[in-house]
Amino acid sequence: MQIILVDAEPADQGDDTAWESLTQLGTVKRYARINPADLAQVAKDADVIITNKIPLSADQFQSLPQLKYVGVSATGYDIIDLNAARQHKVAVTNVPGYSTASVAQATIALILECCNHVGAHAQRVAEGDWETNPDFCFLDSPIKELTNSTLLLVGSGAIGQQAGQIAAALGMKILNAQVPGRPARADRIPLAEALPQADIISLHCPLTPNTTGLIGTHTLGMCKSDVIIVNTARGPLIDEAALAQWLDANPLAQCAVDVLSEEPPKNGSLLIGHPQAIITPHIAWAGNQARSTLRDEIAANLKAWQQGERRNRLDS
Repeated sequence: MQIILVDAEPADQGDDTAWESLTQLGTVKRYARINPADLAQVAKDADVIITNKIPLSADQFQSLPQLKYVGVSATGYDIIDLNAARQHKVAVTNVPGYSTASVAQATIALILECCNHVGAHAQRVAEGDWETNPDFCFLDSPIKELTNSTLLLVGSGAIGQQAGQIAAALGMKILNAQVPGRPARADRIPLAEALPQADIISLHCPLTPNTTGLIGTHTLGMCKSDVIIVNTARGPLIDEAALAQWLDANPLAQCAVDVLSEEPPKNGSLLIGHPQAIITPHIAWAGNQARSTLRDEIAANLKAWQQGERRNRLDS
């Protein structure tokens, strides 16, 4: 069985030995990354394609008649035309839940950075500013304590819940927002009611037509002027131009995001370099344990399919 990894670098970071469990299931050919336009040529002999961000459209399924299985090395699977996969009788799987702990930890790390400014203080020390300070302490930015502050979770799935549990252990009050487009629930608060109460807003909801641009001019107008907005979910949940403009008008507010609308941001973003913004390069998911679990789950999904079992199947 010919197995092609078309964009393996994010999951293995160049470690060819990371796919040992997969090599037991077939002949593996690894590509760090390919041009999506070259997929049909690269995978022309493949029985199995493992992809993270390289999309498979209806035309690509048509051009790969030997293809039997697609493993998405991620939780999200919007890159796959599932209708085409069904039509061509190609099995499709994903890997849910592998990065819950990693993303929840990153969420809290971003919140703490906004409140304690560890990186900024460390940089000032490296630049020699503590050495020349007349006092024993050197306070570069105000430090905000989290106890008794209110965290609003917009999306309360596994990641949101775990982030909320950690935040509660830090003494925070947790609110759960009603996500637009989702059925109303008694334990969810409408956004218009929840946003004015929040000291910190953390986004954990899926990207849908109802949540695209969720944080924009209208919703920002409901927020506290010193709110912290955190996004470890999907970049387009935030209207970046509107947020940058709002940050300019509210100098005590901050944002901390691990995702942007364009990744990598080849055309830039108004948030990059903004003094009230912290941006990390889509690494919340990528803890060592999370990536190891991801690779093991990719192999487990494929092995289950080989044995005639349905495991994390999307093509039903």
